[in-house]
Amino acid sequence: MNGNHVTCAGSVIGPAFSFKWPALAPFGRGELEIDPTDHQVRYRLRVAHLIVFATVATACMGAVMLAVRFPSVGVALFLPIAWAWLVGGNALIGVLCFNAFLRRSLAAMPKAPREQLATA
Repeated sequence: MNGNHVTCAGSVIGPAFSFKWPALAPFGRGELEIDPTDHQVRYRLRVAHLIVFATVATACMGAVMLAVRFPSVGVALFLPIAWAWLVGGNALIGVLCFNAFLRRSLAAMPKAPREQLATA
């Protein structure tokens, strides 16, 4: 934590190995910025970790499909859809879980008078 900025790290082994789906499972790193004057919380999450994981998983699927002599047209049609699902589906679920985590965390915080927040 540095002033109004908080940095966080996600799962190192990827979202597929997270049984309880932690809030940061699909994300490599993230940053939260708390603006006490506007009473806003802004965040940025990085998905490079998820893209690498999905690319490796999709390449493995493609190798297995070609090894069992699956038609190459089917492989060419399936792999982009699988990659988009792995990235898009995990990112969507991750953002929804992270938003819910933030809402629960902010709701659990003790309330301070606005005058005290403005002077902090």
